[in-house]
Amino acid sequence: MDEDIDWDSFMEEHYDPDWLRKGLIDGAFSWESGYTGTLTHFLDRYTLHDSYWVGLWLQTTGSGIAVIRWDLAWNQPIDDKEERDDVPFWPILVVRFERLHVVRVVDGPRKETRGGESITWAESRPIGEAGISGRHETILHGGVEIRLVHDPVVSILLINRSGEAIPIPDI
Repeated sequence: MDEDIDWDSFMEEHYDPDWLRKGLIDGAFSWESGYTGTLTHFLDRYTLHDSYWVGLWLQTTGSGIAVIRWDLAWNQPIDDKEERDDVPFWPILVVRFERLHVVRVVDGPRKETRGGESITWAESRPIGEAGISGRHETILHGGVEIRLVHDPVVSILLINRSGEAIPIPDI
């Protein structure tokens, strides 16, 4: 049966869905359906371990959007009826940074071939003594290390492969 699958079409339809392109380019994401707060708070409750980077899109306004295929195996009780072990079926976590001050990408030792760079761990914390600077630093480490210095408040959406928002409980 696998011999009959057109993998290029499968990946285009399931891994890079049209609604994701529309959300990134046309600004069509429904941010009011998601979480608004700090990544520190989000990462205190959830992990990005074994998730995959899809990309980081920067805007000329200084804002940016991170797109991650989120591995729910470490993050129960997220309810996604479509979730399976196959990476193209994992829901997509979309993080909007209203203001990015620094973006630094450092190559890591491990490269993944399953649709992005694997994230080993992530942390986010205020910069400076007691967060006086008003900025946070977020580090995502895996196949590459990405360091972001940003304003504290972000918006986060969890979207299934059909383009529907999934509630993120307990935050």
